[in-house]
Amino acid sequence: MTICDAHLHLTRKDLPKLSAWHAAGLAGATSATARHTEWAEALELTQLSPSWVRYAMGIHPWYLEKAPETALEELDTLLANHPALAVGEIGLDFADGRDDRERQLHWFEAQLARAAKYRRPAVLHLRRAWDCAPVILAKYPEVTTVLHSFNGSREVARQLHEALPNCYFSFGFALANPAATRQAGAAQVIPTDRILTDSDYPFQHLPSNPASVPTDLEAVIARLAELRHDSPTLLAGQIAENWQRVFDEL
Repeated sequence: MTICDAHLHLTRKDLPKLSAWHAAGLAGATSATARHTEWAEALELTQLSPSWVRYAMGIHPWYLEKAPETALEELDTLLANHPALAVGEIGLDFADGRDDRERQLHWFEAQLARAAKYRRPAVLHLRRAWDCAPVILAKYPEVTTVLHSFNGSREVARQLHEALPNCYFSFGFALANPAATRQAGAAQVIPTDRILTDSDYPFQHLPSNPASVPTDLEAVIARLAELRHDSPTLLAGQIAENWQRVFDEL
């Protein structure tokens, strides 16, 4: 089965694993950063990784407190000088009592603006932000967005698809849990040409395997196919086409 991973976090120690993953079916992968201090290593990895691996630079909403404002200028320079870079992982996370709303909104929009300026796709982390994220994203219709590990409801998925035509919905290992009824409902209504899968390696895993790797996304594809009454092989091929549409032009 062809597998594409729209969001994971590779470091130098993962490079020897890539050939085995590729042999096991991984045909495309997009590695994102979470902190600005990871950008230098990620930039080196772009030169050391095979052509089917793409890289995204961004700052995750959890790690904004230590991010200097000059990081936005650095991101601008990186995107200007490296046309194969996407933007990510960026986003909004208002779960668990986080009280830095204004800081998150500032950095989210500032990083989105860079994605728009350089016409790059953006990989997003969104939690408890459905009240404001669509409004902000609608201001940047030229940006293709990937909602990684999407956990919204069926209704949220429909609303986002209608409001954001360049939005892709990426499902992670949580969907393989039979108790994930909210994600299952969303997976049934999203158009096939807007579905992606991501492992968030090494931070997420299948319910049955704490040591999950990107090729274990086969279980997520199988679950998606079951929910959609589709062929796993055909669906995997469509997801690969979707990944290529978003990232292969970089």
